Amino acid sequence: MQKYTKLTNPDYLFCELPIKNDSIDDNRIFIYCVKYLSLIEVWPYDIGFAAWPKTMFQKNYSYGSEDFLLVFTQNNIELAMEGKDKVKTESQIMDEAWSFFKDYLIWEDSQ
Repeated sequence: MQKYTKLTNPDYLFCELPIKNDSIDDNRIFIYCVKYLSLIEVWPYDIGFAAWPKTMFQKNYSYGSEDFLLVFTQNNIELAMEGKDKVKTESQIMDEAWSFFKDYLIWEDSQ
């Protein structure tokens, strides 16, 4: 008899645009927060400066000598948490997304 494993969705997904066309979009990186139905853009400062409206929650992070700006480009936290007891803040979710991305960077450096 075959044994089945229950599959679960990850909390975060690493995303990038697969088709490269020598535009600034080639360098865009995203983290999708599955549980919160939200999209965070990861902007490495070494590819240039970019600005988002101040109304979009954003936070700076560093990894080694690299600096990053993370920005909620789609924020559905309130919608996803509606009616639930445990509600996380934008800052908490952003920190978790950064931790997820930093773990990816550590893994990438080890390869």
